Amino acid sequence: MKKIICAAFFTILFSSLLLEGNYGDDKAISANQLPQKSQDFIKTFFSNNSIKFSQMDIEDKDYKVLLDNNVDIEFDKDGNWENVENQDGETLPTAIINLLPKESLAYIKANYAKGKVVEIDNGSRPRENWDVKILIENHKKTELKFDKSGKILDIDKD
Repeated sequence: MKKIICAAFFTILFSSLLLEGNYGDDKAISANQLPQKSQDFIKTFFSNNSIKFSQMDIEDKDYKVLLDNNVDIEFDKDGNWENVENQDGETLPTAIINLLPKESLAYIKANYAKGKVVEIDNGSRPRENWDVKILIENHKKTELKFDKSGKILDIDKD
């Protein structure tokens, strides 16, 4: 009997958290609650897509958005983009890829012309380097790390 009461209690507790929209330190928010910079970024680079889900980390005050094309975007507390990833393994829009430094673009074009750029982290967090994930044949991922000027620092292949 105690097990049934305990299970019922946790079911009610979990259900109430889901209904409230809080997931640990994350809170579901509407698109218009995102910082204006985040909204502008989405309108500029993903004007044909809609926001499927958006949330704010209550503690860090940063944001995460999932679009209807399964692109996941992370923003800092001021609304500046930090990471863009296509969860379906499709290449990111050219306009996003072109945000990389020119030297990085040239390196990718010369060495991974047939690869799909599926994720870019702009290095705005403490590590200060660009991380680019490229999907190549047989769904193998290669992670490239560039410094802020675009010089290749490291290559990590799956």
